[in-house]
Amino acid sequence: MRKILTGIMPVVILALLSACATDGERGPSEDVILTDEAFRVVERARETYVQKDIQGLKEYFTDEGYSLMVRDVKKFESVELKFTPRWVEIKPDGTVHLQVDWEGSWRLREDWTEERDGIVTFILLRNRIKDMKMTSPFGQPEISSPEERRF
Repeated sequence: MRKILTGIMPVVILALLSACATDGERGPSEDVILTDEAFRVVERARETYVQKDIQGLKEYFTDEGYSLMVRDVKKFESVELKFTPRWVEIKPDGTVHLQVDWEGSWRLREDWTEERDGIVTFILLRNRIKDMKMTSPFGQPEISSPEERRF
């Protein structure tokens, strides 16, 4: 019985290995490419915002998306902002919905720092942010005084 198993095992292993072998390497799927690009765009937008380059954000937003975002941007001296992607969904219409947890600390004046966190869903179309649903990190912190709101 041992001789039979010893003789059959190499054949079974060879059959399994050949079944798993491919003729060539497969590249990433289109969904993986779209997801990676969405993460890249959102991360670069975060970096640009942290650098206080509000005009530079235009590169990562559609015209409509930029108009919606920029109207909510508040003045700040500096910010530490962290994004943690949670899920991504690719819709039939070609949009990519990327949900991100975020947390940030905004220094508004030397003696005043605001800490906030939230969840935002970035909606991307052709590698540009078209819209944001839920709580935008770019509209933080909430400031009641109108003269302190704009860059």
